[in-house]
Amino acid sequence: MKKNKKYINFMLLFVGFIFLFNPNVNIIDLLPDFIGYIIIGITLTNLGDINETLSEACVMFRRMILIDGAKMIALMWIFGMSVMSERNTSVLLWTFVFAVLELVFLIPAILKLFKGIGELGYFTENTSVFGDSGAKRSYTDKMRKTTVAFIIFKNVFMLLPELSDIMNYEYSDNYGLNNIYSYIGTVRFLCFIPVLVFGIVWLCKMKTYFGRISKDNGFIEALESVYKTKVLPKKGIFVRRAVKHGMIILLFAMAFTADFRLDGVNLFPDFIAGAIAFLYFKTIEGHVRINKKLSYLSALFYFVASAAHSVTEFLFLDKYGYASINRSVEAQNFYFVMIGTSVVSTIAFFALFVAVVFSMNGIISEHVGVINVSDQHRDAQISMNNARKRELQRNNLFMMIFFSLYVISDVVYAATAGDMGWMFTVNLVCAIIFVCLVFKSYNDIYISVENSYLLE
Repeated sequence: MKKNKKYINFMLLFVGFIFLFNPNVNIIDLLPDFIGYIIIGITLTNLGDINETLSEACVMFRRMILIDGAKMIALMWIFGMSVMSERNTSVLLWTFVFAVLELVFLIPAILKLFKGIGELGYFTENTSVFGDSGAKRSYTDKMRKTTVAFIIFKNVFMLLPELSDIMNYEYSDNYGLNNIYSYIGTVRFLCFIPVLVFGIVWLCKMKTYFGRISKDNGFIEALESVYKTKVLPKKGIFVRRAVKHGMIILLFAMAFTADFRLDGVNLFPDFIAGAIAFLYFKTIEGHVRINKKLSYLSALFYFVASAAHSVTEFLFLDKYGYASINRSVEAQNFYFVMIGTSVVSTIAFFALFVAVVFSMNGIISEHVGVINVSDQHRDAQISMNNARKRELQRNNLFMMIFFSLYVISDVVYAATAGDMGWMFTVNLVCAIIFVCLVFKSYNDIYISVENSYLLE
């Protein structure tokens, strides 16, 4: 089964770029670019193992995931403003910021991508990367320039309509000028259409380009051969990658357990953390022995329990509010239901965290202190390994102690938020410290795993 597995897939790069072809209306993106960056990053992982330039491109596209994801925070900032004039100015400001960031960081990633593909074509016999030797420009060179032109075009036309906010004033008899911003809808539409047309043309060219490479069987087979002979035998590459990716995913999961509230409603429901935790276990599963039943069932349990709590809390705040508890028996009963779901959600969170700690201890026992020394020094190395493992496990114990304080503050806040609103601050501080401790513990483990496979 493993012999037939394909490790090189250029068409997945095209799939990732599908999410980039559509125009943006200021920073609103109908096809979220970060999904495309995730797909591109995953695809470049294997290609990066056989080409250093593509490895660098992979890092750059992963950076774009964070930049594009930050648009969600900017959108909350914008729509949280009550004064319309301030909101319009914020739209202009953030559109300009993200346009600049995309030009500064995405274009170098694009250039690295096509440079890396060109290097693969230069060192491996092919008919698809460069094309006809008599042509003035190669396929890759044409596609690189077209892509850079499209990225610039897209961002310029995303920003242009928002510049009308600078002219956002009432009609003036003295100057005979109208408020240009009143035509913002029309201006956005006029900028949207050319980007859409250019995007469709560019996407068709990308499909042709990557399709041509994918059909170049000799080229793909040669790359597959290099990957299977030079990369697959190195266990450490995949262990380190799984631990690193697992750390990033776990941090996101734990961060989503923190409550960021607006009018009492949690903006980032905890059930999102349950879904991300499932992905964490899936990421490390093939490289670390985990208790699958405990891991996946605890993630599912937390997802369901926290979703139930999020729904009951939203309904309670929407229909009653904390002020109604002492005035209405119905509100009081609903409040007790909400507290019950909070307790169940906390129990589920505890089960999930136990599974996470088990997985971290599994990484420590299996991949920290791999013996790479001669028999003469083996006993000393084993002693050092055991000491390092005990130190890392003590970090996990300290993290679990503070986790207990975090979940207690969570329950207390849910039970007393009506009378002690300051508990929100206490709970948030506990959440931040807890996430920092998770990062420190996991990062120490990751560094130890890196050191264990240095000599591979």
